[in-house]
Amino acid sequence: MAKKTDGGATAPEDMSLLRKITVRDVMGKSFMAKLAGWLDDQKSKKAWLVRIVGVSNLGTPGSTDKGNFIKFVGEFEATNLVTGEVHHSAACILPNFIAEQIYAAIQPKEGDTSRRMATFAFEIGAHFDDSAITHYVFDVKALKAPQMSGLLAELKSGLPALPAPKEKLAA
Repeated sequence: MAKKTDGGATAPEDMSLLRKITVRDVMGKSFMAKLAGWLDDQKSKKAWLVRIVGVSNLGTPGSTDKGNFIKFVGEFEATNLVTGEVHHSAACILPNFIAEQIYAAIQPKEGDTSRRMATFAFEIGAHFDDSAITHYVFDVKALKAPQMSGLLAELKSGLPALPAPKEKLAA
């Protein structure tokens, strides 16, 4: 069932606005507290948790007692893959190994005054890792290749296509 929004458009009943989208905020603190134990029981399984789709042209680095992060500003939608709940926000914090790549792509280069934009769609999951402080580590699956406007896109557009590989290397 849908409900009317202020603009007259319809929105799903289970859609909510969050102050910021993070895996923890979308999944809930209590779920994340139990995640390591559940993953330990599964040992070899990955648990896909969240789908995040976004557009951003601004990232701000920060830090807390839990570590460094980059908070992106833009338009974001996150779906809890366990419950189906949909969340929207103008702010998003991604796992660092994804965030650093997006942040580097949207930073203006020296002498460049134009804004760079990144669009992305990821599913973020986790698997058990006893060596991690949390006893799990995040996994990421790109649903669509991140699109970056900027110098790298310009550079790649002018390159000739690569030939098909002739043979696979032995592992």
